Amino acid sequence: MLIDNENDLALIQIEDKEFINKNVLPYKFNYKANVGERAFTIGFPETQRMGESYKVTDGIISSNLGIKDDPKYYQISVPIQHGNSGGALFNKDGNVIGITSRKIIFKGIENAGYAVKIAYLDLLLKNLPDYSTLISDNSLVSKSLDEQVKILKNWVCLIKVN
Repeated sequence: MLIDNENDLALIQIEDKEFINKNVLPYKFNYKANVGERAFTIGFPETQRMGESYKVTDGIISSNLGIKDDPKYYQISVPIQHGNSGGALFNKDGNVIGITSRKIIFKGIENAGYAVKIAYLDLLLKNLPDYSTLISDNSLVSKSLDEQVKILKNWVCLIKVN
């Protein structure tokens, strides 16, 4: 396991005989997102109330800066619920631009979520011994959102911690 406490990121190793290792990722990392650009996430929010099937939410990049103008985050209008954090934030082309992190709940502030920019996860990934063997493509670029979701749903999973 690799942990980046400062950016609230961790990489875990899956040890499950039923887990299928897929060799080619259907997305790339995109290090720049523009304000107003469409974005979406696939996750498992509030599983006890909403069920254990994946949910898709979308919105836009509201700002290239996070809380108090923190440059490590995007502010997003993509709805984030408990259980969405740690999931990939995808752009309109199906490429990963961030990792959903949190939303703020203050009186008078609504629909403000945050995602750690993908560059910070990439820094953590580069510590893996087999990082250079990761292969990805842009096979999702010309697909509609529903076509992207049909593929990407196979790349997200619900992690339960006891």
